[in-house]
Amino acid sequence: MSLGSIILFFYCLLSALVYLGLMLYFRQGLKKNSTPSIQSKNSITFISVVVCFRNEESNLPELLESLVSQHYPINNYEIILYNDASNDASMAIIKKFQAQYTAPLIICRDVPLKQGANSPKKLALNDAASKSNAELIVVTDADCTLNANWLVLIEQSYLQENALMIAGPVATKKGRGWLNELQYIELQALAAVSAGAIGHKNAIMCNGANLGFNRQAFLSLDPYKYNLHISSGDDMFLLLQMQHYHKNRIVYLAHAESVVYTKGKEHLRDYLNQRVRWASKSKSYQQYVIKGVALLVLNFNAIPLFIPLLALKIKWIYVLVLFVSLILMKQTADILLLSRFSKQVDMKVNYWKLLLFQYIEALLTLLVAIKSIKGSYVWKERKQHF
Repeated sequence: MSLGSIILFFYCLLSALVYLGLMLYFRQGLKKNSTPSIQSKNSITFISVVVCFRNEESNLPELLESLVSQHYPINNYEIILYNDASNDASMAIIKKFQAQYTAPLIICRDVPLKQGANSPKKLALNDAASKSNAELIVVTDADCTLNANWLVLIEQSYLQENALMIAGPVATKKGRGWLNELQYIELQALAAVSAGAIGHKNAIMCNGANLGFNRQAFLSLDPYKYNLHISSGDDMFLLLQMQHYHKNRIVYLAHAESVVYTKGKEHLRDYLNQRVRWASKSKSYQQYVIKGVALLVLNFNAIPLFIPLLALKIKWIYVLVLFVSLILMKQTADILLLSRFSKQVDMKVNYWKLLLFQYIEALLTLLVAIKSIKGSYVWKERKQHF
């Protein structure tokens, strides 16, 4: 075996050990999650639930039904919907719900326009924060459905933890096909990492489909002042500002009924566009910890893809042993993290599917990284550049 092969061999093992240590770190952070019990008390915090939508006629009925059915006092929350130039039947559906329900109040506005801005959701959140009288703003997406105790749990976590920001888990709805299964596992892993990092007061990510924050804190931070031209990142830019000024007051709400369910992407092209969209905002982050974690994970995901090439230099049996060892080490690390998180949110993990999807996930992660270099993606029928 040549010196170069030996160096590469030890580099692979070192990468695996670093990844294992990272997952153990996040696992320890899960112990500090907010896990309130559902209490039968009168909720006192006035909440504005904000949703930005574009052409969501197939999703709005289920979302609105789950919002008006919350086990939260109907006079203590309102629903504010922001229309991003929809040209389908979305507005007709909203008007039907407005006529049917006088409480909670359902408000619908157009996304305000601003020159140079390229993020309707950020504009919607800025507008809601400036016009609402709510103490707490809660955000979700139009393709989501919510448990009936969702708002109750967010408010209890907000009060009990003296929080200024509450992040929560998002999962894909059950569907058919390998892509849906992959997204279910992937979102669960992302939620577990988010929860573990927040538990250590070193927040690195969250999901804007399940997020709550104090309105006055949002206004004082003005998190979108310098990034309205970036089409995504409404959740992350807020999180990073909160982390900088109020890191001890960010909590992760880990409860079975705090999970928000969203539709998975049905086509690989849409899946890749979504992931490229998520990756597009990362170059604007100033926090090296986030970039470092992302590179470590990308590095370890990419290694198994190139291990077979070693067979050109060394005996295939050594390559096979290295490949299997790396896959099993990654599987062990992921299981250690996901097994604890799945108990907190009562979400099952199929470890055989987790093992099966490892190579596919690695390939797709590398593909997203390559597509991100191109600097464009399609989202909501619009081509975006970054």
